[in-house]
Amino acid sequence: MTRSIFIVWTLVLIMVVTSVAVTGHGAYRARARAVAELARLRSVTEQAGQISGLRAAMPAWALRRSSPAGLAERVGTALQAGGLPSSSLSGLSPEAESAVGGIGGASGESVRTKVRRATLTLEPATLPQVGTFLKAWRTREPDWTVASVDLSPLGGKVGAVGGGGDLPLRAVIVLEVLFIDGTGGGR
Repeated sequence: MTRSIFIVWTLVLIMVVTSVAVTGHGAYRARARAVAELARLRSVTEQAGQISGLRAAMPAWALRRSSPAGLAERVGTALQAGGLPSSSLSGLSPEAESAVGGIGGASGESVRTKVRRATLTLEPATLPQVGTFLKAWRTREPDWTVASVDLSPLGGKVGAVGGGGDLPLRAVIVLEVLFIDGTGGGR
């Protein structure tokens, strides 16, 4: 009977050791996977923080998905803020959007940078008035860039506009705004 008890206890001991070994091996592998996943989580969290920082540092035009609307109202507001009469705006001609460049997006679509231009003409205006308008425009519309200013004298007498002896001018101002074309589509 001792021999049979010894065999039974030996079999029980073998089963216990085997089950502990199998369970221990599974636990060790699970722990190793957990350590690897925690390292991956730290890496992804760090990368997400870097992406957030880069997005926060991006210029406003890179986040814009279409050109700003209501250009005539914006110009009128800047004229008023600059102290110019609305009658001094003799022309405003927005041009069609044009592609500046493109890159491949993360999901394979094409991302295109576009520019929209507009030409406005102020006449008659004095040089100080043009400067005041440009300052008001820059303050109120930081997304729009003044690409060029062409000044030419108008016929007439000195001091004909606004007093102070300033010559009346025609100011042709080209404005630009950059934005990302949201349609993409691999064109």
